[in-house]
Amino acid sequence: MAVTQQLARLSPGLFDACRSDINTLLRLLAFDLIPRDRYLDLDWASHGLVLLARDCNAEHGDVVARALDGLIRPVNADLPADAVEIVPGGLDSSGVRATAAQLAAIEPSILLAAWPRVSAEMERSTGRTDDPISYYRNQFQRLRDFYAAAARDGETTIMWWD
Repeated sequence: MAVTQQLARLSPGLFDACRSDINTLLRLLAFDLIPRDRYLDLDWASHGLVLLARDCNAEHGDVVARALDGLIRPVNADLPADAVEIVPGGLDSSGVRATAAQLAAIEPSILLAAWPRVSAEMERSTGRTDDPISYYRNQFQRLRDFYAAAARDGETTIMWWD
């Protein structure tokens, strides 16, 4: 089974509940806590998006990495070994607002112009040899839209690999 990047938009109250109660977090990670339209499945695009952004400049790379990894670890408790591949990260509502604004400021055409410089590394890491420009354009737009909606609604985010 492939490991894919997952993100969830949730209220600050649910974010706090996920930080304080492992069972609440596990329900979120099992797609059983919030409506399905509050989740974003970025497939395997995360590594490529970070590579593309970092090739543009360090600030873009930091913004995309923060959008995908978060700054806050939602729980300090140990997760069951089979719960997730990597411990989830999160952003509180102020972090979501800042990240949404910074993602909106990244011009997709500039991001995707880095493709010729990073394509060999991306093909090695993903095993894909087709032309994924439209794939990354769509995934970056989905990430921007996800954060714009979360910022608009005063939400937080939690992200993990499933």
